[in-house]
Amino acid sequence: AVWRKAEELRAACERSGKSASELFQKLKGDRDDAITASSLSSNAKSALKFTIKASDARRVIRRLALDGGEQWRLADFAVFVDDPDYASFESRLRVAVLRACAERGELVEGGDVEVPFSEQDSDGSGKLSQSQLERAFDTLRLDPPLSASEVRRVLTRYDTGGGAAEWRDIARFLSQTTDRFKSAREPLRAISAAAAAKGGAAVRRAFEEADTSGELQLGEAELKSALRALGADVGASDRAALLDALDWNGDGKLDYTELIGALKAQRAGEAEEQKAEGGGGGGADA
Repeated sequence: AVWRKAEELRAACERSGKSASELFQKLKGDRDDAITASSLSSNAKSALKFTIKASDARRVIRRLALDGGEQWRLADFAVFVDDPDYASFESRLRVAVLRACAERGELVEGGDVEVPFSEQDSDGSGKLSQSQLERAFDTLRLDPPLSASEVRRVLTRYDTGGGAAEWRDIARFLSQTTDRFKSAREPLRAISAAAAAKGGAAVRRAFEEADTSGELQLGEAELKSALRALGADVGASDRAALLDALDWNGDGKLDYTELIGALKAQRAGEAEEQKAEGGGGGGADA
């Protein structure tokens, strides 16, 4: 029911012909800096000619907010309506976080992503400036690292006023990224093993052959076809877990870029596990 309502809302946004920024301003209301269940329910009819109950709005927002919270900031909403600029940046940040954490073994050992940010919060205000954020992200050693302009985008997204970002909101987003990845470890393990057995660009070939839209995004049926072609033993429940974990904008599709990022993190995590057990590591590129 949540996905159906989300898809209806997304379609209404598309029919409006307005940009993500324009719609965000109309849906958030005059006094808020984010879209809440109340503001979405109140403003959707006038802005979109679409009716949504507050209870449904709350479920949609909670499920699709990038940090798992109770509201949509502009970046959350832009990803939801498939604004390509925001979506590509959020995707890159998630992939960079997964790869960095996995390569340091933190996904295996349960490392705390809050530490680099809390260490920069010297006055205990819960807020970080641009330079403090840059130092925190440097400590995380993202792969690839964020540029100064990209850190500025993070700051803008989480700025609650005064040019400083709420670092706990950022940490929640990063933690949710790794938590959702962990929930998909088993199907990713099977895909990684199948790709290693076939070698080369096996995952991309299987993905492209199953992709009927040509957008390198797979729905559930297409994903099933791709995994069968790859030879990955992934059952229905694990496919659902994979989609649930990596479908960040809630459109019911798996994006190739994020799948590859998750697979790279999976392989890095496996290498750390093998290292801890005294074994070797390796695997084919996707």
